Amino acid sequence: MRPRRVILAVTAVVLAVLFIQPVRAYRAAQDHHRRAELSLARARSDHADLARRVAESDTRAALVAEARSLGFVFRGETPYIVVSR
Repeated sequence: MRPRRVILAVTAVVLAVLFIQPVRAYRAAQDHHRRAELSLARARSDHADLARRVAESDTRAALVAEARSLGFVFRGETPYIVVSR
């Protein structure tokens, strides 16, 4: 073999090895970015749901419903407890 071909082959291998790590890092960064965007989208969706729930719970009807679920009654009402057998 000619020394020139050997030098070219070694140079090609060295360059390929040198480019592997930056390409892997770039792909890992892309993956991380994609996962972060998905996480952000989920967080925004959760925030919108929670904001909607806060807005809904700020009404008198929601307050009364929550109080009744905890067993509270208004003055003058007679509470009944139903026991099933």
